[in-house]
Amino acid sequence: YFENERDAADAVNRRHGLEFEGECLRVELKGGGGKAGSSNRHHQDQHHHYLRANTRVVVTGLPHSCSWQDLKDHMREGGDVMFVDVERPGVGIVRYGSYADAQAAVKLLDGSIFADCLGDVQIRVRPEEADLGGGSARS
Repeated sequence: YFENERDAADAVNRRHGLEFEGECLRVELKGGGGKAGSSNRHHQDQHHHYLRANTRVVVTGLPHSCSWQDLKDHMREGGDVMFVDVERPGVGIVRYGSYADAQAAVKLLDGSIFADCLGDVQIRVRPEEADLGGGSARS
């Protein structure tokens, strides 16, 4: 229970769409319904999709031996890491808890040195949207 509606809405904004134990959380205000409720929910879903899409960064130049755990450890310097995946050799996706953390990660970690047991490599970190368009589709 929340003391006021603003606190409840803040909880929805902060938690909706977060990944927990491999699943995407869906957090909504209790009640609602009717045109206003569904319209507001649609707007909130669009807003959360935008925020979630803008909290992800693409990391390239990783050593082929890189594990998601090593990548997560390195990327924590940029902020609160929520999810990490090594998509394919040399490329990782990192989702941060906020847009600000994702932006900080790009600023702090683009061009940083990633230490690996086989040596050190310089990595590139970009917002995910920079990689959209022209890429191969995944299903």
